[in-house]
Amino acid sequence: KRLDGLRKEADDLDLKTKELSSDLYLTVLFVKRKKIERPKTVCTHKECVTKKNNERDETEICYEKVCCDSCKLGGIGVSPGTPNDWRLRFCWSMYSLKKEGNCSRCQHSYKHHMHITYDYETSEKTISNEKNRDLLQQKKSLLQKNKDILDKQGVLLDELKKERYYIIKAISTFAYFLRKNSILPYNDSFREYIKLLIRNEEFKGEGNHGEMERLQQLQQEYEQKRRKIEEALTNAERSANSDNVTAEKIFEIEAELHKLKHNGESIKSFMEDKKPPQSVIKRIICKVWGVLSNTTSK
Repeated sequence: KRLDGLRKEADDLDLKTKELSSDLYLTVLFVKRKKIERPKTVCTHKECVTKKNNERDETEICYEKVCCDSCKLGGIGVSPGTPNDWRLRFCWSMYSLKKEGNCSRCQHSYKHHMHITYDYETSEKTISNEKNRDLLQQKKSLLQKNKDILDKQGVLLDELKKERYYIIKAISTFAYFLRKNSILPYNDSFREYIKLLIRNEEFKGEGNHGEMERLQQLQQEYEQKRRKIEEALTNAERSANSDNVTAEKIFEIEAELHKLKHNGESIKSFMEDKKPPQSVIKRIICKVWGVLSNTTSK
């Protein structure tokens, strides 16, 4: 399950990096000035101006409210344009109204007006999308870490599969040895004991439901392991050579099991249990079977 989760995460990261790679540039609009022959009167009031980026990527205040195109008033400064020139009071857009001197186009005072000798034109350019570039590097780094983990987990899974195969083969050899030498006549005493405990809990009536569930789960696990042992005994006839499976061979296999990279220490510690079965060979097969169950669950 963990490997499946890592693979899905890697696929998601890979898809995200491809999306970001296709969006590393932005098309942005900017304004630039275009010189005109005659000055025009524009309003500088905050209600009549806008903010736009220029070709240097700087914010520029744009006077786009033209109140008098090709104004004929002369002598008014235009480089740079300066508002609040008293002569603009006589611009036709202001002069035709009452003495207040407000503009007929924008309704603002002549004091907010000035002359300029340029127009604005809008252009576009392509710039680097730095935000996506930074995000892309982060995703690539995460993807590489994810792939490294997957590679290591893949190696680990292969090693565990090889150990599992070796353990199953060892158990088959042990089982054949036990049957051949009549050391372990398998019986169902443990199964009957579990059944007795379950009947006792049922007889109690309002007993501990948690204990009942635990016993039932234990019974299921035992039945599963019992079937596997029976399979091992059946297959042992095919996989083991009766002439070579001696007591010395059993102990050699046990020593090899102790050397396993991932399960060796567990097997060894199981062998050193303070309460082993009566038979040494029975102890080996029972403890190794416990490790096999843990290995198959990984």
